[in-house]
Amino acid sequence: MTHAGVVPACEANRLNGIISPNTSRLRENHRRIGREQEVPRLKKDYVHSLKKQNSPRLRKDRGRVALFVDEGNLFHAALSLGVQVNYARFLNYIMEGSQFSGAFLYTAVKSDEHRQQLQSRVDLEGYQIVGRKIIRYQDGSVKANLDVEIASDLIIKAFENSYDTAVLVSGDGDFTYAVKLVKQRGRKVEVISLSSMTSRRLIAMSDHYTDLSKIKHWICN
Repeated sequence: MTHAGVVPACEANRLNGIISPNTSRLRENHRRIGREQEVPRLKKDYVHSLKKQNSPRLRKDRGRVALFVDEGNLFHAALSLGVQVNYARFLNYIMEGSQFSGAFLYTAVKSDEHRQQLQSRVDLEGYQIVGRKIIRYQDGSVKANLDVEIASDLIIKAFENSYDTAVLVSGDGDFTYAVKLVKQRGRKVEVISLSSMTSRRLIAMSDHYTDLSKIKHWICN
């Protein structure tokens, strides 16, 4: 052993009170994914035929592996599947048979104390918590955006030669360009996310794609 947006306050129920990501943004992502699926050259069946969904543990050419978890995206994907991710099992699953180069969990935090609580959690051992404090508005909604941090770390660590393979846990199509730049540096990028919540362009740009629903039994409680 990596979203701007507004969320209803009633959705504050993950990772010991971390606020869930922007609901309106997720709806827009779904609309964008729908539009992408209309593009003939990126039809779902075609893209999936390019990306064999083998378990990462079956491949041995990954070199140094770094894990980047978009916690908000993963939370909603797990919610859709009706499961709860066990982060320790997830990390072990991803890194099995590979050289560990880092694991980064990008999430909203309520306070410095909350960040320390996350860092002390046994199931998050091995992860570096990358958080941004949430902004609360008078209408009860909150805002937290970590896309910039995720994309920046993917690119910077590739240029620093910190990893050979990046595992990006997110379906957000906004990361497509960052993945393209990382691959231009000779790095491989694997994407893990729920198919129905994943940009087809992101899948096409990746070297390997895994539908979260296919591995839920190995990474969930």
